[in-house]
Order: sequence, then C-alpha cells, then structure tokens
Amino acid sequence: RRDLTINTLAVREQDWEQFIETKDVSLVIDHHNGVNDLINNIFRHVTEAFREDPVRVLRLARFRARLGDTWSIDERTLEFIEAIHREGELHNLTRERIWQEVSNAVMEPHAHLFVASLVEWDILHTIFGSNGCNGPAADFTVEFEYERLKTACTQEASLPVRLAMAGFNHEDIRQIKGDTDIVKFVKGLYDVALHLSDLNDGVEVVKIFNSVNAYQNMKNYQWLLEAVGVLHGDGAHRLFDILHELSGRYGFEQLSDDVKSGDPKQFKTEIDTMRAKVITVYCADAVEVIYNKHPDLKQEAEQA
Repeated sequence: RRDLTINTLAVREQDWEQFIETKDVSLVIDHHNGVNDLINNIFRHVTEAFREDPVRVLRLARFRARLGDTWSIDERTLEFIEAIHREGELHNLTRERIWQEVSNAVMEPHAHLFVASLVEWDILHTIFGSNGCNGPAADFTVEFEYERLKTACTQEASLPVRLAMAGFNHEDIRQIKGDTDIVKFVKGLYDVALHLSDLNDGVEVVKIFNSVNAYQNMKNYQWLLEAVGVLHGDGAHRLFDILHELSGRYGFEQLSDDVKSGDPKQFKTEIDTMRAKVITVYCADAVEVIYNKHPDLKQEAEQA
C-alpha cells in the first residue's frame, strides 16, 4: 500500500545494526525492486493503488524537491498522475492537506522542482484554484527558471519568503488555508516591490517597512531582510538593517506636544516624515563620503 517503491524497503530488527554498519543490501527486504530504483534514482509507483490517494501527486512533487533533478519518474507513474487529474480526484484534497504538502515542499533544498512539477503536470491551477500562482512573482517563476526561488533555498530563507519567490501571492496562500501571518506578510511583500526602485529616497524606504509592519513586528522585519537579500543581494540586506535601525529610533515620544494632542493619523504621518528624512539624509551623506574616498566611482556613476 506504499506509494513509491523506494518507500517499501525494510530491514529486520535483528539485522538493523549490521545494515547500518555495512550497508549490505542483501539484508534489505525488497518485494518491489525498490533498491534498484533507489540506486538508479527512479520514482516508481508500487501498484495501481497509487491512484487511490490524490495527495500522492503532491508527495511525488515534494520528493523531487527533496532529491533533485537527477531523479526521473517512471512513465507509467506519470500516466497515473494524468489519470488522477483527468478524473478530478485532486478536487477531493482538503485545503489544509494541500497547505501541509506545499509548506513542506517549498522548504526542501530543490523547492523549484515542486512548482515546476505542478506546472509540468498542468495541475497548478487545480491545486490553487483558477487564479493560482498569479502573483507578481509568477512572471519570473517560469521565465527565469525559478532563479529567485533557487536563491531563497541557497540562502535558507524562511517559508513566507520562499512562497513569495515561488510565485504564490497572498490569495493563493489564503486559498489553501495558509497561516494568517504568512498571508499578511506576503501581501505586504508584494506592496514592497512597488517601492524598491529608489533606495536613496527615505519616503520609499519607510513605505517598504510600513508595508510589512516592520517597525512593530520583528518577525516580519526578519522576513523582509531575507526577501531583500534574495532580490538584491547581501549588500542591500545590510543597508536595510542600517536604515531600519536609524529610522526606528523615531517614534511617538519624539513628537512635539502639539502633534501629540492631534489625531492618530497625524501621529503616523509625522513619524513617517521624520523617519523618511533621517533615511534620506543618511543615504545622501553616505554616498558623498564614498565618492570623496573613491572619485573613480563617482565618475563611473555619472557616465552610467
């Protein structure tokens, strides 16, 4: 009743220590040629019972994400996947079960292969609904061969960041009953993308921090740093850390008594304005110092 032959292998309890020490495959109980498939990197169904549980389609995609692209899938197994999809069995999966599989799969070292499998098998929209994978990240997911998701995996990014880099927007995640805090962060992260064009502008940077509630929510802030590191490299990651630390010093206690007596919207506007000013001044001064020390960089920048 197991799904894949590589999952049908067993060793007798009395042989276990010897097997661990010697890796002697003659000690393995193998009724379905699983050792051979393991050696040859083949995913193969055990029996036609594979078709009885549609979650096995997602599990197979997750195995690909775990073990990498050196593994192939048996042609008959692929036919079963097509049959499961054709017969509508994937619609019977609960949203919660889908979330469990997706959230585990994108944390695997080759997470892009999970998404690629869903695209390849034409089941992406079935899993996520008719609007599946329509976030801004979807544009680079296919066209650029999942490079940002690969980078997120290399940098060991957290689940919310990997989901966004996989091309899923907050509606996709909500559709499959994803965690509420992740849904909110991914929505904010896509808003962030609108303000990443000019990091010298304090107003834009403050909008980025506000989009994910980074001044009040340190978890979201850490996720944001990971996302910036994936999108723009480690230098941008460290710059954001400096800007957040500088601007975070300015809050309600720095406001004048007159402003404090006003309405909360005014508080927020004043605080954001102050934060934007300190970021803009810092960036301008930092650039000036760098150019003074390295005039060749200034010349290159002007020519560019």
